[in-house]
Amino acid sequence: MFSNKRLTHFVLVFGLLLFISCQPKLLRKLDKQNQIEAKFIDGLASFQTNTEVHFRAKVDAFGQKISGQLILKNQDTNYRAVMITDFGLKVMDLTLQQNGDYQVNHIMKHMDYKFVKHSMALNLLMLLPQNFSTGSSSYSSQHQSLIYAPQIHSIYYLEADELSKVERYRGKNKLWATAEKVGEDRIQIIQKNPDIAISLKKIE
Repeated sequence: MFSNKRLTHFVLVFGLLLFISCQPKLLRKLDKQNQIEAKFIDGLASFQTNTEVHFRAKVDAFGQKISGQLILKNQDTNYRAVMITDFGLKVMDLTLQQNGDYQVNHIMKHMDYKFVKHSMALNLLMLLPQNFSTGSSSYSSQHQSLIYAPQIHSIYYLEADELSKVERYRGKNKLWATAEKVGEDRIQIIQKNPDIAISLKKIE
């Protein structure tokens, strides 16, 4: 029979091995800094001066191309994402939570499939601000710092404390999607399997 001390040691070792096996492989080669107790990061879609952010959006997915305006609104407890075509038709209307939960208020009939709704919601989640709490960890890599948020399976890349890129993973090593700043006013989102490309240009 295990003593309490040996049992505690076994549980700690098992937990450590489980954590290492679940985190993305690239993090294992980096220097871990510390566990994050609380840290706020403004997202790629910056809400620093307004509660609404407007983008000119181009979506290429499932053999179709859609262009129009994407509006992201900070509603204090959640975020609203609405896309409207150039002809004034509503493509989708989503309510997003920072923890990855979402609600579909409306989506075009030909896009009304679970994997499409799930993909679009998680892709837009990568644009939002995040309040990191206990469970998230920080790492250093050359001139960058990285924050790993296991609850949403994402890595946030910061240069001089400014967010430049977000990666979302499926499983422990499979990169699923990337959202990245391109120049001063553009964001590019690329998802794999199913392939989705979203180009966003900020509208002042």
